[in-house]
Amino acid sequence: TVHIVNSELGVEDGFWMFEIFVKDNFLRNSNIISQILIIDNNPPIVQLSSSNSISESESVLVYAQVDDYFSGSPISLTWTITDPSGSSRGLFEHEFYHNSTIQLTLNNSGFWDVNLLVRDSANFLVRENLSIFVENINPQVVLDLDGLSIGQGDEIILTSGSSWILNASGSTDSPNDIDDITFEWFIDGQKIDSKNPELTNLDIEIDSKTDILLVIYDDDQFSDNISFSISISQNEDENISFAVILFSGVSIFFVVILLVFKIFVSRGSNSFELPKWKSKN
Repeated sequence: TVHIVNSELGVEDGFWMFEIFVKDNFLRNSNIISQILIIDNNPPIVQLSSSNSISESESVLVYAQVDDYFSGSPISLTWTITDPSGSSRGLFEHEFYHNSTIQLTLNNSGFWDVNLLVRDSANFLVRENLSIFVENINPQVVLDLDGLSIGQGDEIILTSGSSWILNASGSTDSPNDIDDITFEWFIDGQKIDSKNPELTNLDIEIDSKTDILLVIYDDDQFSDNISFSISISQNEDENISFAVILFSGVSIFFVVILLVFKIFVSRGSNSFELPKWKSKN
């Protein structure tokens, strides 16, 4: 039995090959047995680095730098990802980027924890943690009326009895939130029972100037809104104005005809007489 005391040998961590043989009383050497041993007396040094803050649904690289004091040290890496709600998971296959680097796409806003457990050949365990803050992307209202873009505070005038569609389906948000946007419509301060991104003339009845407010929410309850007003044009007033203009035009026409007729009559009533010829005799 051969006892190897590392402290007495003074060897550093790394790969070592020991050659063992025996010698008899006649100083004859036996055959040599070679044995490779890994000396590992120190735990690895682990450092994690990444961006401290990113936007929602943005990809981020996390780098792990592991030093186990000698080249070629067999180590294993175990990653754990914890989302803002506290749920933990391992890595998906597509998240392994290269060697000791991973690529994450973090969808939910809040603080994400990245944990790395490193085990070396001597079963030394080292844990390292990293926190990444994911900032929420607020939704943005994009609203149009039959293709005409509507801005904050706009005043829209519609023809009585016309069909129209208010469409907010083009509103924007991060890719993971876009399908979960909530739409709330308020008519003259009263919330209506509709979460549809579209509002038509069949959903509400507008007789006079009406204030409309649209508020949209994402899954983190961040919001955006737009307010505007819709009025219905008064057709009766337009008809009255048209009738007045038509009557005035007809009256002027008759007055002009009357004046022209009077002028011709006055000219026809005057007799035209030739001067009489007077002879010199």
